[in-house]
Parts: sequence; C-alpha cells; structure tokens
Amino acid sequence: MRFTRLAALLPAALLATAVASAAPPAAPPDAEYNPVTGKIETVDQVPGAEIRHTIDGGPGQPDSSVLLTSDPAPDLAPRIAIGPDGSSWVVWWRDGGTGTVLLRRRTVEGSWTSELPISEPDESSSEPEIAHDGRRVFVVWIIDDGEGYDIAVRSGNGPTPWPTRNIIHRTYYRGPVDPDVHASDGNVWVTWTESATELGWSEFDYATESWSAPRFEPLDESGRQGALSRIAEQVSAD
Repeated sequence: MRFTRLAALLPAALLATAVASAAPPAAPPDAEYNPVTGKIETVDQVPGAEIRHTIDGGPGQPDSSVLLTSDPAPDLAPRIAIGPDGSSWVVWWRDGGTGTVLLRRRTVEGSWTSELPISEPDESSSEPEIAHDGRRVFVVWIIDDGEGYDIAVRSGNGPTPWPTRNIIHRTYYRGPVDPDVHASDGNVWVTWTESATELGWSEFDYATESWSAPRFEPLDESGRQGALSRIAEQVSAD
C-alpha cells in the first residue's frame, strides 16, 4: 500500500470524495506524478466497483476522468505506475469467481490499450501492486489456493506479449500478505508479509533475468516500516 505517498500528491478534496464514495471493499486511491506532462494521475474505485483514471487539470482547470472498466463483476484495488516516457500503467483485480489481475496502458498522447489479463485463468489472483523502474514495469500479486499464498510477479515493457509469470515464494501465513514491488536507483525488489513476526523479500537481477532466493527480515519495535527500510538498505548494498 502506498497511501503515504498519495497524501502528498492527491488534492485533499478529491481524496476525501474518493474514499467516502467508493463502494466497499475499496482500497485508497493511488497517484503518481507524470514526469512528461507534469500532471498528477490518480486511479480509484468508484461506486459500482469500476476503475477510474483521473488527470489533475491543475489550478483553475477541470480534471479529466475516464472509466477503465465496465464489467458486471467488481473491479478492485487499482494501482498506477508511470514510465519515463509518460506512459501510464494501471493494474487492478476483478472478483469474477476466480480472481483475475488485469492491466491497461495509456500512451502519453492519451490512447488506452484493451484489458490485458496478466494472471493465469485457473488461479485465484488478487491484490496487485505495480512499479516502473525506468526500463520496464513490474507487477506482483498473490495467488490463493485455500491453503497458502503464492507470491507471483510478471514484468514487461509493452502491452503484449508479457513473459510467463514467476512464482517467487509460497507462504502459509493466512493474515494479510500485503505484497508490494519497489523500484529505486536501478534496483527492483518484492516484499510480502511472511508471518506475524517477519517480512519476506526477493530482488530482481537483470543480468540473469531471475529473482533471488527469498530472504526474511524480522519485525521489531520499529514495525513494518522499519523492516521495509532495512530491506531497502540491504538491496542498495547488494
């Protein structure tokens, strides 16, 4: 979840409206700054469980919004990442019996691709998170088979095709797993909650196009944020 980042980007009025009006279960809106247009782009879940993309018009100018979905099944928990070319990538999951993770891409000129399923059709997939490291976009999510959660990840730099998804790890923790993907200074890594006492993480290696074996960071009095900070320090040191 990147709600702390959002508070600095999203106008307070839009944030309050989106949170108050979204049909449960609704995740907080997600926002990113577009380095090409200089505008803030936001995705949120609106009443009826559809996904909306909004571009902040700036002082005295109207916002520009578009609904990205129209499926009868609920569309949930949208996330956004923006590449250095100004392209916007939006990911969410659809609760249509078997959960499906979907993605759409917007060019800087404003055209949208069709929905692209990036999870497997026979896997119950949900809770996607997305990041762009400047070279490609990475999406992580969980697969629930009723016994445990697989941490799945996929990456690409175009609408299609995307390489086969990777399973980084399997956890049997049945609390909130909170998968997330991080990109900073040329490094990409995934984190998740492994248990009530530790976080798990894995780092991507461009040289081998592979993910490291899972490592684990204890949760101490500094909480989740402290553990995430220590993981980021280890990634930077590798």
